[in-house]
Amino acid sequence: LDVYNRFCHDKTLGIQLCDVMAVYNDNINGEQQICITDYSDKIGKIQYIIRFILILKDNQTIILWDKISKLDRIYGTGQTTESQKWLNIKTKMHQRSGLHPML
Repeated sequence: LDVYNRFCHDKTLGIQLCDVMAVYNDNINGEQQICITDYSDKIGKIQYIIRFILILKDNQTIILWDKISKLDRIYGTGQTTESQKWLNIKTKMHQRSGLHPML
């Protein structure tokens, strides 16, 4: 849950938690998607395993972390290349929009 904790506490990511969704497997209902802020309420009750985390930003869906493919755009670990890191993607998005990236 290191990635989850970083979303909640690292303001340098420039991510609004209301834009972040966690996709997890529920033993009864199958794959579920929930806002990361609501997911935190479930952690203490039932242990759900996050399969991947995505952000819904500017009409785009960007997977930030994926357990299966070992993609980690936040820390840059696993199979993640430098160009796939979130800070690089965020900078490119701001350049396209003509805005200065929030650091």
